Amino acid sequence: MRELPRRTLAALALLWSPALANAWDRCEASAPREAREDAAGITRIEIDAGAGSLHVDGRDGVTGVHATGKACAEDPDDLDEVQIRMTRSGGTLRIETRLARDGDTRLDLEIEMPKGLALEVEDSSGELEIRGAGATRIQDSSGSIELSDVTGDVSIRDGSGSIEVRQVAGDVRVEDGSGSIEIERVQGSVIVEDDGAGGIRISEVSRDVHIEEDGSGSIDVRDVGGDFRVDRDGSGSVRYHDVTGEVSVPHR
Repeated sequence: MRELPRRTLAALALLWSPALANAWDRCEASAPREAREDAAGITRIEIDAGAGSLHVDGRDGVTGVHATGKACAEDPDDLDEVQIRMTRSGGTLRIETRLARDGDTRLDLEIEMPKGLALEVEDSSGELEIRGAGATRIQDSSGSIELSDVTGDVSIRDGSGSIEVRQVAGDVRVEDGSGSIEIERVQGSVIVEDDGAGGIRISEVSRDVHIEEDGSGSIDVRDVGGDFRVDRDGSGSVRYHDVTGEVSVPHR
């Protein structure tokens, strides 16, 4: 998955103005979309989603990957261009949303898959909810992110919007332009590489919590089984409680 620098993600997020959001909320013409694939032999899913919400649900007992969506267009002539495309290469299944080249269109997408599959997501705008995935990598320009019940490591690169991560079996790594960050119930370590603006709340982490750079906003950390370290902090309070290991925070 191609990665963009955080500054680029933040710049793209600025394009998501209220006026543009209102335009994309209009759905003068709509139609259902659907695609499916047998999950036998699939170990990873790659998702490339444009404008629109994205919900991914990993469930026990599911034997296929089923994508359903609502295609929306302000101009009915653009509706046929809004589609879901699935392509398979070996153990990787790629799911893409296709939007009109010109005009305001979006595709609100829901994906059901077997629980625990590795996931890579590139999302431009709209709310993003994922639960029941394996190791997960997310690159998102704007919109809220909610992630829960992950059986592997998590990596998030986000331009703007709130981030909520809960119940992760591995490590969590976050790079964020702006927006609040809430992380809890992590069996590994939590690393915040860079946070531009917004409060950070982290709790119930089995290993270490390391915040490499924080621009502005409060930091609240509690119930940490290992060390807690902040390398650089711009502004905002730093509070911590019940840290088992060593604590290192900047002095002011």
